[in-house]
Amino acid sequence: MSSRCENLINDWDPLAKILFNTGNLVNLIATDAGYRHRQREFLVPRNTDLVAAPAHVNQREDYLEGVSAEMWLGEAFWQYASCTKEDVIKTDWLKVENRESHLHVEAWHEPFTSADGEQGEVQRKLLKLLFDLG
Repeated sequence: MSSRCENLINDWDPLAKILFNTGNLVNLIATDAGYRHRQREFLVPRNTDLVAAPAHVNQREDYLEGVSAEMWLGEAFWQYASCTKEDVIKTDWLKVENRESHLHVEAWHEPFTSADGEQGEVQRKLLKLLFDLG
C-alpha cells in the first residue's frame, strides 16, 4: 500500500470511530469506478447476473453488498454478513486489522482492476465469505 493511502487510513480512523460508533455507517469500500463501469458495460449486454459479479456493488437499504481491495467493516455490518467477524479475522489470505470501531480489511495491494486471474479469484472468495454470493 502506498504511504499516501496509509496516511489517509490513519487520518480516517478518528472519523471512522465516530461514524461507526453511531451505527450510521455499516461498511465502506474503496473501489476503482472505471473498473466497475467497464465490467458493467461488459456484463449487461450479455444478460449476466450482476449480483455475484466481482466488480458489482449492490446498494441495499442499510449497507453496500460488494467487495473491494480495501474495506472498513463496522460492528453493524455483521448482521448482514454471511460470516462472523472472527471468520474474517482468522482468514489467512486477508490482511486484517481489528481497530477499535471496525475491521480494516486489505485483500489486495491496490484497487481491483480486473475480474480475471488472481484478482478475480480474490474478489469471488470475498463475495462468498462476506455475502455467500458466487
